[in-house]
Amino acid sequence: MTAEAEATESTPLLSTPLAAEGAPASATTTGVLSPFNRVCAIVFFLAVAFTVTATPLIYAFRTITCEILYDEGRLPPYEGKGDRCSRKEVEAETAVAISLMVTLTTISGVLNLLTTGMLNKKFGPKLAMISQVFWPCLRNLCQIFASTSPLSNGGRMAIHICQWTQLITILGGGGGYFLVSNTFVAALSTPEQRTARFGILQGISMLGTATGYVVGGLIGDLLGPVAPFQVTFCLLVLSTLLSTFCLPYIAPTPDEPKAGAEGKKSAAGGILGFLSPLKVFLPRVVAVEEGGNGKTYWGLTLLGSSVFTGVLAVSFVPFLLQLYATNTFAFHPTENGILLSANSLSRALFLTLLFPRIIAWGRKLYTTSTTPTPPSEIHIPTAPADIDPSTQPDAEEPALPPPMTDVGHGAQFDLVFVRWSMVLDGILTACTMLSSQGWHMYLAAGVLPLASGTAPASKGVIMEMVPAAQQPDALGGVALIEMLASVSTVSLFGLVFSYLSELGLAKYTFALNAALAFLAAFIAVWVRFPKVNKAVGGASV
Repeated sequence: MTAEAEATESTPLLSTPLAAEGAPASATTTGVLSPFNRVCAIVFFLAVAFTVTATPLIYAFRTITCEILYDEGRLPPYEGKGDRCSRKEVEAETAVAISLMVTLTTISGVLNLLTTGMLNKKFGPKLAMISQVFWPCLRNLCQIFASTSPLSNGGRMAIHICQWTQLITILGGGGGYFLVSNTFVAALSTPEQRTARFGILQGISMLGTATGYVVGGLIGDLLGPVAPFQVTFCLLVLSTLLSTFCLPYIAPTPDEPKAGAEGKKSAAGGILGFLSPLKVFLPRVVAVEEGGNGKTYWGLTLLGSSVFTGVLAVSFVPFLLQLYATNTFAFHPTENGILLSANSLSRALFLTLLFPRIIAWGRKLYTTSTTPTPPSEIHIPTAPADIDPSTQPDAEEPALPPPMTDVGHGAQFDLVFVRWSMVLDGILTACTMLSSQGWHMYLAAGVLPLASGTAPASKGVIMEMVPAAQQPDALGGVALIEMLASVSTVSLFGLVFSYLSELGLAKYTFALNAALAFLAAFIAVWVRFPKVNKAVGGASV
């Protein structure tokens, strides 16, 4: 066992709350093959697998739709040179087909987060991760069948199969695997490591996403339209084997016991139980006997609102860069692809290399400035004669109040980082409005990720605010909030951009995004850690 895993008298009892029960000793080993690195490897493979078919799938829909329209006589025979599918009828029909698939994917993704949370709590993260990679294998096989089988005949049946098999995502998919990965990180990390590792994990995911977009296009061009789906299947099978044989078993966190009517109500709330992750963010009253002050605590509610507003502000920015570059500077698909890859790569490098160092430096600064210095020498009496009755504590003397949540390891800096990261994000997004040349878009794509890190830092803060029994729900609640905000921002700012473009004011969409980022930072200013020790139980809802 390494030094990191050895417990001393000064080691917090909840230093690795999710791993407190059931985590094997090997879960804390370090090195190239450490459990954390294994989780990162699986996340990278899955990020590549879930994006490598994105561009080929759109191309396949366009090609199949084009063939259908010509075969059905809805388009006149093509004469001339060039792409015979480059017609507005084909583009419109393709857009309808893709819209239905995206809608089904979005609905399935939200439900996937809820089912994953239930699996995670009941069976532990290992089985939940296996589920997230096994079911996409089945979905991918259906897509390969649709592309190659004579039964689908490459027509409407192929499109329908690709659309409706997205419902398999309810049982396993992209949103769920990242939620389970964060659960593993929380269980395999000390509080000092946790926030930085959340950032590294997100950076690895972004690197896999950037790789998937590039590799998918290259494989499709070199080996044919079916090859990306076959590569995806191989990656999913590999991830399933790694999840089964390489991830440590971590026992599920037991629910906090609830007595009386509250316990019966909780047991009967089957359908509402799907929304239980969001209950973590409800205001709560911390009783005096639990170490609180008897007042309503709004910290988690405000932090959840800040996360939602922040994601609403920044999630649309990559799409906005593409739309603005296309409309204003006449960017083509190749240039937009480079733009997206540069943005993803820059974000991955920041989160993987710089973010952990910033968190480590800030936590060290806040730890040294807030942690009291222990006495250098303590005399322990060993004989009755050594005991002075006048020095014995009074039996009626009240116990000292529990320490602040973050005193032990400087977690207060995580909250400071969340606030200033949102402010910097707003400033950089507003500056993008000043772009006047095409290369400014590439510069923005590379610089905007320097304000990344809000999401992993927020997860680190939330982990400090809730007890061990509620940490899986807290991670699930954050993931659900982020997904709802991501879906909302596409609809909201898509309409805003369209309206402002008609007025010739498209660049002011960046200003509105920046304003929302500033609002998120303002909400985060009012967030405070609970003045109660998590171990006392005061963080229970």
